Amino acid sequence: METADFVRAFDASPDCAIFEIQDEDRVFVFQTPSHADMLRWVNTVNRVLQAYKERAKAALEAEETTSQAAADARS
Repeated sequence: METADFVRAFDASPDCAIFEIQDEDRVFVFQTPSHADMLRWVNTVNRVLQAYKERAKAALEAEETTSQAAADARS
């Protein structure tokens, strides 16, 4: 899921119940029972993706800080 490029409604119609997720070179299309369900899915998946990206960024920053502290300690 960390490679998803986008999650969005299939179209802008007010009754759209289909959403799509692009992941690298593939697009997955999902149909839900209603427009409201589609919106919940899109919002939930986007929140999960955002949380993953934030955690990955924090982990990278922590790793860089640890590496810098280790380099400073050796100096």
